[in-house]
Amino acid sequence: MRHDATERARRFARAVVRCDVCFDDVAGSDTARVAPGACAHFFCASCVATIARTHVVEGSIASLVCPACGASIPPHVLRRFLSDELYERYETIALERSLAAMPDASRCPRCERVVIEDGDDHCGRCLGCEYTFCGLCRESWHPGESCLTPERKLEVLRSRGGSGAMAALGEDARRKHREQLADAMALRYVEKEGQRCPNCGFGVVKSEGCNKMTCGNCETRFCYKCGDAVDGYEHFRDGGKCALFDLDAVAAWEREMNAARLNAEGRQRDAYVAGDVIAASNCPSCRQMCYKLANNNHIRCWSCGQRYCHLCRKTVRRGAETAAHFGPGVGKCRQHSAD
Repeated sequence: MRHDATERARRFARAVVRCDVCFDDVAGSDTARVAPGACAHFFCASCVATIARTHVVEGSIASLVCPACGASIPPHVLRRFLSDELYERYETIALERSLAAMPDASRCPRCERVVIEDGDDHCGRCLGCEYTFCGLCRESWHPGESCLTPERKLEVLRSRGGSGAMAALGEDARRKHREQLADAMALRYVEKEGQRCPNCGFGVVKSEGCNKMTCGNCETRFCYKCGDAVDGYEHFRDGGKCALFDLDAVAAWEREMNAARLNAEGRQRDAYVAGDVIAASNCPSCRQMCYKLANNNHIRCWSCGQRYCHLCRKTVRRGAETAAHFGPGVGKCRQHSAD
């Protein structure tokens, strides 16, 4: 039995495998299984390394999943493809997000030690420096008094920074003050412009799109209008509590789409006047009608911006996917043709 498994592993190492990320053919020995025990998908090692490095650098570690099935990539796999510095950053981000998901955990404002708050009054007692503080505003413990508002806290920190006493402090103290000031500014911005996750309290500010949000920390889905947790779209349906899209967002989208449609129609008209071949096809992503101008089969949708093949209607992004999809080889589409 052990001999059979070894022989299968040797055959797989010599076999040619198609990577579903870059679509290159690579030897089995150059592939990696991203989530052993959770899925059976293999990808080329260079693609796995790129995925790992990109998401760790950008801080989006929740997206470290198998591109095929969404299974989470375990830490021991990431360790193979990350440098010591990047893996340390990954562990730091994972720890911070785990702590942020715990409603009764916070860090001591003085020594940054993790502290579990006592009861429902948000009182934190640090076992390291013995400092007692409020877990909400991170100021010294103030029983019976309300916490500082984000606006008031920012004013207090700014007044401290402008005093002559700050200049006499060490670099570490000044650095900590700058960090507290930046945190207070971010908190004020979230309180005024954004919404907090109903599960972990993580601040979210919407830039565009619909009102169904996904928390970047714990991935809880919630309504940006009222802050309630949601599952599906029942919350936004006719007669529901909130609208999925704001009216101003719909108006902005219509203005953008109208401009893009007019531009596409202008290019089509110019091609017709010039006598070029024009053929129509539907975008595989948004189903909008697009036009093939002249003989190029690699089309960019005027509506959603997706690039696809006019001949087979498959999505074909620029770069490695273009080289893999188009060409003279067997099973490939021709990038330029009159049909």
